[in-house]
Amino acid sequence: VRVPVLPGGLQGGVGGYPRAMAVSRPMSPTGRLALVALAAWTALLGAGVGIAIAPHAWAVDAGRDLDAARALVVGTFGADRGYLYSPLAVALTVPATWLPVGFAIWGWLLIKAAIVLLGARHELPGPLRADPVVVGSLVVASLAFIPTFHDLLLGNVSVIVALAVAVVVWRCDEARSGILLGLVLATAPKPQLIPFVAWMVVFRPRAAIGAVLTVLAATALGLLLLGPDPYRAWISILRAPEY
Repeated sequence: VRVPVLPGGLQGGVGGYPRAMAVSRPMSPTGRLALVALAAWTALLGAGVGIAIAPHAWAVDAGRDLDAARALVVGTFGADRGYLYSPLAVALTVPATWLPVGFAIWGWLLIKAAIVLLGARHELPGPLRADPVVVGSLVVASLAFIPTFHDLLLGNVSVIVALAVAVVVWRCDEARSGILLGLVLATAPKPQLIPFVAWMVVFRPRAAIGAVLTVLAATALGLLLLGPDPYRAWISILRAPEY
């Protein structure tokens, strides 16, 4: 049995402990069968949920993002009192309004699906990446997993948030590891991230500093490019959102 050494920058682990290193050996027939069964069950559940909610959930959040971007362009951002993403997030969405709506929505979905699969592949031991049964099961289970599938249907940003968290956890404690999370906090500051940021302060202090500096820089850039009015409207919404 050979235990591979992880690439540089990926040695850090949760709570500062090294990540468990995968044992380089093929999966047993029983393990492969269990994985296929798990993927099939996940797909069945995902399909059932998808059929039930797709008519009401399809691209709901992506559509609101596009509407907010159009509102920002014409100067009416803030009219939707239930839209909680920052003006900077909306500004980054503006180029998507130049595309046909269907193309923009499906492009966003495919980008997020690719991120999910790359993240799953990252956690897959090297030798198993050449096993078509394992890889196929991983693809199905990753995309059909109900929270992931729901996010893909909505066109939400949870996959991006998960990626930002994963980068901090997977990489060594360095300021650049917190850049993506800082961008997330500057654009979609979700309360669920508060415990994770507190964890970072203890176990990833350099990454936490990188995230804070990124938030400050991104917010300053947003104020410079968009002016204070959209940010005033956004803060007003955050103080009294209308869901």
